[in-house]
Order: sequence, then structure tokens, then C-alpha cells
Amino acid sequence: MALIVVYLARGYCRPNLFINISGTLIKIALTTTVLLLTAAQSYAVEINDEIQGSVSLDELEYLEEDQSTAWSSNFSLATDAHQLNLVSEGKRTSDGLEGHELRAYYSKALSSKVGINLGWRGDLNPGASRDWFLLGVSWKAPYELEIDTSLFAGSNGRLGLRLEVERGYQIMSSLLLGAKLKANFHSENDIQTGTGSGLSELELGLRLSYEASPLFSPYVGIVWDRPYGKTAHFARADGGHEGNAQFLMGLSLTF
Repeated sequence: MALIVVYLARGYCRPNLFINISGTLIKIALTTTVLLLTAAQSYAVEINDEIQGSVSLDELEYLEEDQSTAWSSNFSLATDAHQLNLVSEGKRTSDGLEGHELRAYYSKALSSKVGINLGWRGDLNPGASRDWFLLGVSWKAPYELEIDTSLFAGSNGRLGLRLEVERGYQIMSSLLLGAKLKANFHSENDIQTGTGSGLSELELGLRLSYEASPLFSPYVGIVWDRPYGKTAHFARADGGHEGNAQFLMGLSLTF
């Protein structure tokens, strides 16, 4: 994994091995996910473990500077050790949809702190769409850090890597300060999606939320994001920004 990170960061990785197999991986990812969920359901029935469903709108926020709306939502079916997730994340500006990402994946808890994810990711961008096979690891690290690392395999040998690190600080009984870092790496330049090789994007965010109830939390915060390398070049050519900090306000809902 460390070697892959180095190659992706430098933009030198040319995984010809994936050219012929990544398309097949993408096609079987959803089928595998469904089969694994079926196995999980059979297992749950065997041990009388109840399957529970939940819908959460983790982030629905308005960003002040570019007057955009962003969201992150999750639908899940889960037992104690197995979970199926459907995640939707995106952003809409006054000019229309800027980007939309869907992820459908199966999660298996290996221990109380480590889990693996397997499934599909779809980038539903206005200019071009991309499909990826998804393989990830979730880890509850020391110091209450939550770390998610995902490796993506796309068509034509494309590889992607995403690192997400989150930490929550309980300020008062109803006040929580959440800190989040997200970094995206890619092995190839993709002109159609405006994505460059190496480190493509970095995002840092702070959100202060008030837990009005277990199901509803309004929040305010600030988010800073910046494209790097060829991604920044593509953004400039398209009239986009090269990095800025924005004030935001939003809410989180659980159904």
C-alpha cells in the first residue's frame, strides 16, 4: 500500500496490469456486493442477528463564497458485523451540478476497530462519467482518529487513492467540533474530468455542530480546498479557483 501511495503521489504509476482487468472488476463489483449482502443476511438469520436500516443526511450545507450547496448522504442495511452502504455526495452551484459521486459497497468488520469495504464508485460529472472498483480499509486509530483509505481501479488502467481522516472534539455536552482531512491521488491525467496525476486535491474542514436532538444537528464551519498539479492547471483553464477557504452553514439529519 505504501508503494502505491508513493507512485500515485509522483504520478509515475502506469498500471498496465489493470487495463484488461479493471473493466471486469467494475462490472462484478456490484454483483459481488449483492452476493455478500445475501450471505450476510443468511448469516444474520442463522444467529438471529437483526438487520437494521438507517438513512442519514450527514451534511447538507451552503457555502457562502461560491453560493453553492453540498451534500453527503448515506443509506445502510447492517448487522453487527456486515453492512451495505449507498452513499451520495455532490455539489451544486448556480450554474448547475458541479459533480456527483455515488458509492455502493459492502463493509465487513474484522474487529472492533478495523473494517474492509468492497464495491463500486461512480463519478457522475456533467462532462464525463467514470466507474471504479472500490477496495478500502476503515480504521479507528488511537487518539480517537477515524481513518478511511480507499483504492480505486478504473478503466484504461486508471488508479485512484483517497485518504480521509476525521476527529471529533466534545466541547460541551451538546457541542461537537469536527475536524476532517481528505486527499485524493490519481495515477493518470484525465482531461475530461479535469483530474491530474499525483496529488489531485486536498480538503481541510472544521465544523461546529449543536446536537439539538439525536436526530438533528445544525452546524457552522469553514472548509479549505485546493487542487494541485495538473488538476490546478485544468481548473485555471476552465476558469475555476486554485484554492480558497469558505464559510459554511448546514445541518445533519438521521431518519
